[in-house]
Amino acid sequence: MRRYFQKMPDDASLMIRERQRILLEGGVSEEDSYRIQSTLSNAYFNTIPTLYWTVYEIYSRPALLEAIRDEIRSRATQKSEDGFVLDIAILQTECHLLLSAYQETQRLRHAQVAFRSILEDTLIDQYMLKKGHHVNHFDPYRFMPARTGETEAKSRILPTSFLPWGAAPWLCPARQFASTEILIIVALLVLRTNLVPADGNGWEQDPPIEKIKIATLPHPLHDTRFKILPREEGAGTWKVVIGKSKARIALASG
Repeated sequence: MRRYFQKMPDDASLMIRERQRILLEGGVSEEDSYRIQSTLSNAYFNTIPTLYWTVYEIYSRPALLEAIRDEIRSRATQKSEDGFVLDIAILQTECHLLLSAYQETQRLRHAQVAFRSILEDTLIDQYMLKKGHHVNHFDPYRFMPARTGETEAKSRILPTSFLPWGAAPWLCPARQFASTEILIIVALLVLRTNLVPADGNGWEQDPPIEKIKIATLPHPLHDTRFKILPREEGAGTWKVVIGKSKARIALASG
């Protein structure tokens, strides 16, 4: 990293250049700035793929997309003189369906040993479970708080059974930060845009993934191109505010 930044290539991205400038102007030593810059790639392994799959799972289900839009719009946004204000604190603590869909995406898409593989064709109550598939399905309401009539014990997900952030004592220390940035991006996307597959064939419900054993979160096998269509309801200037609450996101892992 030292040699790279001492003789930075002409085609280095603006993000890298600006990040280095801000670090140095903020009083960080050159040696420490090299170490900090080396962590930038961490987001590519988990955060960015998680964001992609969260967007994919939500937008590929129109009813879920509308429900999440209604939740964020009614709870975490306010109108301003020239647009809208998104309150991060409320987004973190009161948009339960968005958080549940995000965590269900993690549960479903992260490589875990908790899934059950079907070894032979099996018929259960007139449902045929085919050999080679996994016993699993996407339920965006799985991580919602207890519904009326449910006991807390029944609805609560045990932290030890939810593994995308690792397991104690090696839980990812940045899980609150990473979750917050993903929820903000997803919230702004669903309120401001419609995403439509560019090929006109609609959303693939079970897109193929890369079979890379060392990846904790598999990438899609093929590139997915979208048309980004602005929503008239979300037109205007958007401002993101921190809000007053200091509560943590109620992640299943804690």
